[in-house]
Amino acid sequence: MRSGLAGYLNQDSQVLEINLTLDQTELIGNIPHLFGNSIVLWRTGSLRDKDVIKLWIYYIVSILSGKENSPIFYYLNNEALAKLSFNKIEKEHAKQQLESYVSAYLRSFVTFELAITLSLDNYF
Repeated sequence: MRSGLAGYLNQDSQVLEINLTLDQTELIGNIPHLFGNSIVLWRTGSLRDKDVIKLWIYYIVSILSGKENSPIFYYLNNEALAKLSFNKIEKEHAKQQLESYVSAYLRSFVTFELAITLSLDNYF
């Protein structure tokens, strides 16, 4: 895995600062692990659903920030280096997705919300 990530391990990552407004909700934060035009994450184990969710959220937020970055997640699959990435999506679709997630998150403070967190690959 180290040799597959050597190009990233030998350089410092940057941080993408985020300041977005969706309806009346302001989202402020940072997306770390920016290498050039790519958001690159990795783990020395198998891919988990929460890894997919994290990369997806980083990707759609980067699109809405106007700095679309290619998302890449490296992981081990049966001891071999594997890579997850997403197809390009339009800004409007990214906005609809993020609005849906933020809305569900905010509603969860008021009422119980069911959320799919396991076997996400069945839904893509």
